[in-house]
Amino acid sequence: MKRSIKSTLALVLAMLMLLGIVGCSNPGSSSADNPDSTGTPTEAPAATGGDAQPYAGSVLTVLAVGDHIKDIDRTLAQKFFEETGITIEFQLYPIDQYYDVLGTRLATSEAPDIFYLSSGSALIPYKDFLLDLSGEEWAGRMNDSVKPGASIDGALYGLNMWSQDCWSVLYNTQIFDQYGLGVPKSWDDFLNICKTLLDNDVRPIYEPGKDGWHFHNWTDAGLVGYLLDTDPDVITKLNNNQIKYAEIPALATAVERYKQLFDLGYFGDTVLSDTWDGSYEAMGTGKAAMVLTWGSYAETTLGMYPDSGAGEWKMFANPLYDPSTVAVTAGGILKCAYKDGKNVDAVKLYFDFVTREENLQAYYEGRDDLAVPSFASVTKDMPVAWMSLVDTYDASRFTVGSDLVLYYEGWNWGSNFQELILGTLTPQQLLENFDKERAASALADDNANWK
Repeated sequence: MKRSIKSTLALVLAMLMLLGIVGCSNPGSSSADNPDSTGTPTEAPAATGGDAQPYAGSVLTVLAVGDHIKDIDRTLAQKFFEETGITIEFQLYPIDQYYDVLGTRLATSEAPDIFYLSSGSALIPYKDFLLDLSGEEWAGRMNDSVKPGASIDGALYGLNMWSQDCWSVLYNTQIFDQYGLGVPKSWDDFLNICKTLLDNDVRPIYEPGKDGWHFHNWTDAGLVGYLLDTDPDVITKLNNNQIKYAEIPALATAVERYKQLFDLGYFGDTVLSDTWDGSYEAMGTGKAAMVLTWGSYAETTLGMYPDSGAGEWKMFANPLYDPSTVAVTAGGILKCAYKDGKNVDAVKLYFDFVTREENLQAYYEGRDDLAVPSFASVTKDMPVAWMSLVDTYDASRFTVGSDLVLYYEGWNWGSNFQELILGTLTPQQLLENFDKERAASALADDNANWK
């Protein structure tokens, strides 16, 4: 389990004091597992327009998970360099190392100028390091729907250039039409759909069991359903340790139903060896009929498998709780700034640059994996899959769940789901383990509500 930021920082500082180390060396490697520069020139171009660029020659370090930086990010970084003389240096790590590296860097003189964080409650442990961006011009243009996930106590701490999306079931409409299937109206209806597919030698659902980060997205439907139908204050109660995961019946139902899908063979025979990357091939070639994913996944699949018909695929709500409940995200990944950095003004200039209308338009045109832009001014055709959700379900059934829960580290809980699949954990024990792991993180963070 990932350590909390306070415990990570405390450990690093103690080690530095013991060893007498003042700073840390630059781990400059270009491999996917280590920091990676953009390759942007280090010499500033000649000033244009007759005026010297005030920050020419500066280098802004950007710490991020490797696959969170796309080609369009590098293109804009080069364009920014050509205009300002400021180099953007991307330093990239795999997700299982990223947060420990970030904690170490924030505890030393090597703090990055910009670092990426998940939206929602993931921001809260880092509040003391974050630059307040509430007064920036672009903040007024960012959609209201993504501001809560980028804010703490009403102050904006993240630039959201991703989108508010969802975790729902994408289905191959051609396969569904072939067997006379439609959007499920109940849990039993969903089971019948899966049985029909399996009986016809089609894998009902692709589930990447080897990549443990994916499992927890299934159970979020239970939390969202409980919030909508039973207790609208459940997120606050979870954050104040007034209720536990194991005490929420809707979550227990979701986990039990997840296990049922596995036991009935609806995830296929190779769940524990299947990876997320393999999902595109399984869906794109028609080997699997459904996958739990986000709104623009089909567009990416279409680019990889042009003959798949993925551009016409649709979605329905995760059925593990109620087939009318759509669990949405808090807004994806945020760009955050280190408030005590020496390059704060240059960082603000960079944020101003990437949020110019023409650069926002270019960014979203370069990101076919993003569904709903975070800025209303952007013109983007919405994926058929995403619009099928919008057109099918009442807007009141779309809401954020676990992204707003403190110490929710579902991406690290994969081993619990693997044990559930193998039968060494019961659904109730899995939820109890979630509570234990949240408690450990809260105590390491010195949260009084868990004492």
